[in-house]
Amino acid sequence: MRSSRLTYWLLAVVLLLPMSAFAGEENKADSLDPAVLLRAMISKRSSAKERGITLKKLLTKQEDTLREIENLYGQRGLEDSQNALLIFVLAKFDTPAAVELLQGMLGVAELQSAEVKNWGALAGKLVKEGAAEVPSPGKSIWKVLPQNAKDALSEAAKGNAPDGKKIELLVGEFNLILQSRDFYSEEAFKDVKVPERTKILFTGNIDEKKGIKYRDVMPVSELQRQNRLLLESWLGADLLAPKKVLPYRGDALAAKALEALAGMKCDEARNALMKFTPAGEEATRAYVGILEAMPGEEITAKIAEYLLSDKLTVSVSARKALITRLETTTIGADRIVEKLLSRFGLPGGKVYVEHVLPNIIHLAAALPVDEAGDILSGLIKGDNATFRTATLQVLAQNPAPVKNTGLLEALYGVLQGKDKKESLAVLNILLEAKEKNSQPLAVFCLDSGDQEIAYRATDVLRVLTNEPIARNPKMWKEWLAKKKN
Repeated sequence: MRSSRLTYWLLAVVLLLPMSAFAGEENKADSLDPAVLLRAMISKRSSAKERGITLKKLLTKQEDTLREIENLYGQRGLEDSQNALLIFVLAKFDTPAAVELLQGMLGVAELQSAEVKNWGALAGKLVKEGAAEVPSPGKSIWKVLPQNAKDALSEAAKGNAPDGKKIELLVGEFNLILQSRDFYSEEAFKDVKVPERTKILFTGNIDEKKGIKYRDVMPVSELQRQNRLLLESWLGADLLAPKKVLPYRGDALAAKALEALAGMKCDEARNALMKFTPAGEEATRAYVGILEAMPGEEITAKIAEYLLSDKLTVSVSARKALITRLETTTIGADRIVEKLLSRFGLPGGKVYVEHVLPNIIHLAAALPVDEAGDILSGLIKGDNATFRTATLQVLAQNPAPVKNTGLLEALYGVLQGKDKKESLAVLNILLEAKEKNSQPLAVFCLDSGDQEIAYRATDVLRVLTNEPIARNPKMWKEWLAKKKN
């Protein structure tokens, strides 16, 4: 009897356990606690229908839901698909608070003028530390500031509030500090309460034997985030509003966050997009796709600001993609080209010369013929050999502007320079352009002392005249003389 009762109770426990576990899951789904609901939302066991029901509940508790997303996003153990669901939930709120979190996911650490609560007090602190002998964050900043920024801060410290232009200057300088690998030092920050992780990132070694520090190889987006935390720690919340910067979980999720911002209707989302600078390939592709959907004038203004900035985060691929995007609009594009070329008056290294400069010149070549001719002839006639070479390379691919008289004159000037490589480049352009008015340039090359140049000139003349004369400069001269007579 005892044995049968024991068997009965054991069987009951075994049967009831799954039911109680299931009841627990149901309680989770029925809960109104956002922390519980979000866990249910991103659970791999949740069906699309269950997620829809859960989302409706989450949308009734905005403040608590946003706080829990901030806590949950990027935690260890969460897969990209689960983080992507958190971004999806966030986008449904379409509010300034949700925009701020999405910016945090994108790692947007840059300083905005509105975040500075008191320019006078900030300037006073910076000027005082800058003049002191002892190391400090303020002294580190003061050392690298240009004189016009120091003057603006000195005036602000005396009670003369900076105007819009000066604020723009100072914000730009602070954002350059965020890109510095040398801002942090233990001496300068010894009296500042710095987050432990930030300290480790700036002082830790990746390879102790080789002396490779993490700070030297830290991605720019991470560097900006950590320097922003240093700036906030030094200035305090009374002077600088803290910014939500969530863990950066890769390019693919950054692209998702960008798409979420693009889908929002609130003004804050649009403003955030217009201020954002993508870094990775996938985020750049997503961003350029978003810009393509914006009105032409807005694109032009944004791309001008973006490409003319001093931000180190602007990758070569991003510059190339957005310069190419400008080719679809002529609204102020000629002015932007001139600014771009002026901004990059001196080549910025091999990567710039090989990738970015040709794209700027491609943009110039895509303008209406007269505008394109004016800009490109200026580049060819100028003293900068790098600009001239890049312009000739672009014209070989897009010779349409050769119709411009000024550009033909500039190309004639290149031929008169007697540089063989450049002369052959010009003849190749004329061959592609098939512009009748370029015939005198080819004729000029028939008298070149270089056989290769003279023969290439005959190729150009055959195309322009449709005459089946052999590749013989002497025969072409005789034919031209007969035609003239």
